[in-house]
Amino acid sequence: MFVKGRKRGYLGDQVLQYDAQQYLVLSVPLPFECEMEASAEEPFLAISVRVDLAMVADCWALNETQGSTQHEPSGIYSTPLDASLSNAVQRLMDALASPLDARILVPAIVREICYRVLTGEQGDAIRAVLTHQNHFGRIAKALRRIHADYHGQLDIDTLAFEAGMSLAVFHA
Repeated sequence: MFVKGRKRGYLGDQVLQYDAQQYLVLSVPLPFECEMEASAEEPFLAISVRVDLAMVADCWALNETQGSTQHEPSGIYSTPLDASLSNAVQRLMDALASPLDARILVPAIVREICYRVLTGEQGDAIRAVLTHQNHFGRIAKALRRIHADYHGQLDIDTLAFEAGMSLAVFHA
């Protein structure tokens, strides 16, 4: 999330432009490249929040109004920042300025940010990752395994099996 500045991100042929009025969610690890626009007059300031999927799952479990995904989500996209999420991010930045506030308040504010994203426009992508209910969620599971065990022996057959997909579907 940006406070100042603008970024352009590249994922293959897809180009995403986002600034202080938008936020970006990477629901799965992807080879995403970025370039930022900043100057001495308009410096760049952003915040990145890495979240624990167990906490997100807990927020989802408590929110009975959210159902399953309605469409195959994207792994990354930018979304307009609404007032509730913007307020939570501002409170996070304020809390990070004080070691005591950071220790006491930050975990709750990060949880609120997770909740706001989960119940917002980006929620389908997050729920798909949590439930592994479609190809997106299954591929996300394989990507997490690759990132966790990148130094070990991994093969496509095993990844496809663990994702619950045939080898042909996994390759596609």
